[in-house]
Amino acid sequence: MLRRQLLHFALAGTLGFVVDAALVQGLVRFAGMDPYLARIPAVAAAILTTFAYNRAITFADRRSPRLLAEFGRYVLSCSAGLAANYAAYAAVLGGFPALRDWPVAGVAVGALAGMVVNFVAARYFVFARPPASSDGATG
Repeated sequence: MLRRQLLHFALAGTLGFVVDAALVQGLVRFAGMDPYLARIPAVAAAILTTFAYNRAITFADRRSPRLLAEFGRYVLSCSAGLAANYAAYAAVLGGFPALRDWPVAGVAVGALAGMVVNFVAARYFVFARPPASSDGATG
């Protein structure tokens, strides 16, 4: 079970990375947007993408019928991972100014920085199994 979840979480993260990187790269190269500001809509789209995948596939057996509450917990739990992600991204762009035109390298480093935090939070906070009922049923 854990191995399957890790695999699917990594696939969701890869999908989120593609969405994030493609949007940030496109906004910087084709819209002339600042690479730091371009991360805002890119990360928002990536969070929606990974939430949908993780809810439908990775943690399908743990999901709650309360979609909005679960999404709220997901966004909250992503905050720590996002902080690590953005700090690494900013460090790469700040340390290597030539990469400002190719911010996808910073996105990759940031994605790795936030992945472990996000998995632990998703598994034990967002998609935590509900407690067993008191009547002894295992549901």
